[in-house]
Amino acid sequence: MYRRGRLIRLRTPEIELLSDAGERPARDTLARLTRNPRPLPAGRSQPLRIFLFSSEKEFREYTPGAAVDGLYQSGPERDYIVLRSGSTLARVVVHEYVHLLLNHEAAPLRCG
Repeated sequence: MYRRGRLIRLRTPEIELLSDAGERPARDTLARLTRNPRPLPAGRSQPLRIFLFSSEKEFREYTPGAAVDGLYQSGPERDYIVLRSGSTLARVVVHEYVHLLLNHEAAPLRCG
């Protein structure tokens, strides 16, 4: 764990989590993702970066105008998940992780 001011940084080989929401929510979020039975997709040059904000205001700076509780964004070298700490965090982190997995599927999913 790395602390700089109020910012906490937790790392695994596959995930980097940056948070101002406190150590407990940060560790719980990282634990939820690392115990997932489905591993992160291979082939990315950088680990998944997760931003976990304590305040709605700071979270909304990354999600302007969107009525969302979390955000997944893919980039050329790295994937990002942006979250806000709160009562729905456990559900939202899994939801955004599913977006990541679906984005990296080799074959498109078909409905129906």
